[in-house]
Amino acid sequence: MSVKYLFVCAHPDDLEFNCGNIMADLSAAGADVTILSLTQGEFGTTDNRWKGRALAKIRIQELFRAAEANGIPREKVHFAGITDG
Repeated sequence: MSVKYLFVCAHPDDLEFNCGNIMADLSAAGADVTILSLTQGEFGTTDNRWKGRALAKIRIQELFRAAEANGIPREKVHFAGITDG
């Protein structure tokens, strides 16, 4: 049985800024790592042209790619559905 870890963040890029190395190390050691992002980061810009669904699409893919780089499979990345902002 592997040890399980749940990392919870408010926005898709929060974990990489704060603990990406920890997630990568745990994953490499065989731990079961799951990510829960409360929002999709849809309002994380001051540029009104990108706010909303257009930005969310980008931020979701960024989190999937970052998780993969840290050894965490896509199916272990989840979103809570809370609207950012």
